[in-house]
Amino acid sequence: MRNAIRLLALGMLIGCTQCHPSRARLRALATSAAGPVSQFVKPFGLLDSTSSDADDMRPYDATEPDSFVFATDGEQFHISGSGSAVRVAATEGSIAFTVPVDSGFRLELLGFLRYRGDPVFIAQQTDADVSGGLVVRLDSATLQRRWLAHLPGFNVGRALRDSSALYVTCIGFVGKIDLESGTFMWKYDNLYSHGAFNDFRTPRIAGDSVIFDSNGGHRFVVDRRDGRRLM
Repeated sequence: MRNAIRLLALGMLIGCTQCHPSRARLRALATSAAGPVSQFVKPFGLLDSTSSDADDMRPYDATEPDSFVFATDGEQFHISGSGSAVRVAATEGSIAFTVPVDSGFRLELLGFLRYRGDPVFIAQQTDADVSGGLVVRLDSATLQRRWLAHLPGFNVGRALRDSSALYVTCIGFVGKIDLESGTFMWKYDNLYSHGAFNDFRTPRIAGDSVIFDSNGGHRFVVDRRDGRRLM
């Protein structure tokens, strides 16, 4: 289905170059119009687990590596905890690629959206002691990295695309990334204090402002145009 993202349990191993999943094993977990908000990909081993909170992007199990498997726009993505991955497309076959995970780390959370047709992954990685975030844009044809940006903490939230920019969050941090270059147009860090701004719900736009609501009930508001803090 074009212009839609469907998360599927494909019953396949990471690294498989053939794509013949049993129809009986296909499971559609969620369908939503492809749009500006990154879609959360649940780890393959926990596809039967559901959450009533659409903003729930908490890691599920940081004790064992897992894989992420999903399908969108006629393409199937298989991504291991180490970042090694395969995209399978009916017209192009399979292409191996990498989500850039630091040495000794593995993925524990994965979000996805597109920009100009390119895959953009918003991820959280961990070594079971320390966690951090990353955003990477890949070329849609070759799946080679166009750019990589790091987020300085865990509790990585859903990202919101605003034309050629991307609003991102993690613990005590909000920022705006230029999707063309991968550089931060503005950012605010060290916001965490006594539980405030521990994690954020999906950013939202209101006029010339972008609003970052914390799950703890706090709010951070920034002028979209110049990055001035308004609240």
